[in-house]
Amino acid sequence: MSTINELQYHLAEKLLMKLYEQELVSQEEYNQISKLNRQKFTPLLGPLMCDKP
Repeated sequence: MSTINELQYHLAEKLLMKLYEQELVSQEEYNQISKLNRQKFTPLLGPLMCDKP
């Protein structure tokens, strides 16, 4: 696995969390996008992460 993928995953999740905190995405949207991020970037810890913020 690429270190770049890991970094991109964490940056995408950080941005997603900010969108969620500002109520620009719903809980359901957050979960769906987070799942897509794990599929796209295949982070090392992705399978261990919870679908809820």
